[in-house]
Amino acid sequence: MPGVNAILIPYRRPDLFQLTNNTGKFLGLPRLVWYGILWLVFIIPVYAAAFVWPVIKGLQESGSAYLALSNPRGVGWALVFIAIAIMIYFVMRFINTSRGINVKMIYQELPPD
Repeated sequence: MPGVNAILIPYRRPDLFQLTNNTGKFLGLPRLVWYGILWLVFIIPVYAAAFVWPVIKGLQESGSAYLALSNPRGVGWALVFIAIAIMIYFVMRFINTSRGINVKMIYQELPPD
């Protein structure tokens, strides 16, 4: 995620970007964007080799049984936990919104010390 963050911060949070010492430009883009692109060029193959390729290979060898919860490799359980985490996120977001908490502002500023 650091590469994606580096690419997006000059556009999503220009106020924070201006506080860095990395505001120079190269070929019309901020240098930080280039660092983010370079990071992604190297890290995407690592993620693919570590996470995506084993799942694809397992699906090709075992079919949908690879995703079963009884599979000792744990892929099915990992998918269940991801689904539960996504549900918890949206439930908590709904609860906080119903309490009047501006969820979008939570990560905009650090609270005062």
